[in-house]
Amino acid sequence: MWLNTSYAKSGYAYLIPMGQERASLILTVPYTTHEELNQHWKSFIDTEKLNPEVVELWDIEFESGLSYPHQVGSTFLVGASGGFVGSLLCSGLFPSLISGFEAARAISVGTDYSKTMEPYFTNMKRQFNLRQLWDGLDNHNLDRVVSLLNIKPVKYGLLNCNLDILKRADSLIGYFKRREKTKNLS
Repeated sequence: MWLNTSYAKSGYAYLIPMGQERASLILTVPYTTHEELNQHWKSFIDTEKLNPEVVELWDIEFESGLSYPHQVGSTFLVGASGGFVGSLLCSGLFPSLISGFEAARAISVGTDYSKTMEPYFTNMKRQFNLRQLWDGLDNHNLDRVVSLLNIKPVKYGLLNCNLDILKRADSLIGYFKRREKTKNLS
């Protein structure tokens, strides 16, 4: 995985093995246009000194965001349209699937869809706040975050504890967002 604001802005690139001699190389660049994408790819390939043999290319344009309410009359907003796909590091598959299941349950059994989905929506709002903070990081600060995540107690805590990290970090994220906003105003 690569984090570099010069070619990915506040996004990232990663490589997924597809066998011993094939892999998918993915570049995710938020806040960019389709026309700018080729330049981001060229910069990524040049910066990281990669020489991939390109077999197939495809671009996917994707926008995510928060939406509310999640039900309007008999219309249920699920998946990306319900705001259940996070905009940070490929998150949101599970809440998206759950939103579809819960909408079906609300239709067939009469459960309260909005109430059932509230914890997932709260988590998406927390991810959105983290995304806003992440968008302001430069390469130096990204390196600091990666270094912090590689400290053994931090890594162990993230991988082996059953804590809701976003819930625990919510007030800290709010503090940094307020600090950044104050810094930008002065």
